[in-house]
Amino acid sequence: MNIVFVGIKHAGKSSIGAAIAAEHDLLFVDSDELIEANYMLANGEKLSCREIFHKVGRENFRKLETDAIKQLIESTAEDDQSRIISVGGGVADNPGVTAEMLKQLGLVVFINVDIEYAWERVIANGVPAYLEKESDPEAVFAEMSRKRIEFYRGNADVAVDVGGSDISECVAMLEEKLEGYLL
Repeated sequence: MNIVFVGIKHAGKSSIGAAIAAEHDLLFVDSDELIEANYMLANGEKLSCREIFHKVGRENFRKLETDAIKQLIESTAEDDQSRIISVGGGVADNPGVTAEMLKQLGLVVFINVDIEYAWERVIANGVPAYLEKESDPEAVFAEMSRKRIEFYRGNADVAVDVGGSDISECVAMLEEKLEGYLL
């Protein structure tokens, strides 16, 4: 069974997912890394998701994200290998990705983190491209995050509030919550 981690930007989905996958000998897949790899194959240019978003714009990035989710659905349907899948925080705002698509991927686990904590992690890398033109990027991020949290919480099979815990505490919380699902 696949376990799909969702949550706002910088909730720790990838770090937690990779740690749990390694501990349980499962394949780990990050949709952002898939977007980057697909972009590299198509354009011969290695860019981060942040750089791709900046270069191609919101609408085209959302298409790349939709394609990556569809690719994951197809690839996971082709075999019985269990995976931990982390999806980008923005899929909640992507009209091309539905809650049903996330459920097709597997058990949807919402990782909830304090918005203020997530903002500190976001801003450590500089203001993201999608917030560069905002007069108050922190307020826009907080409002966007509240809407995304509502979507994720409303469509998750399991929700775990990790607050601002460190990675090892988050892994322990999720393993306890997912006991019986992890093979």
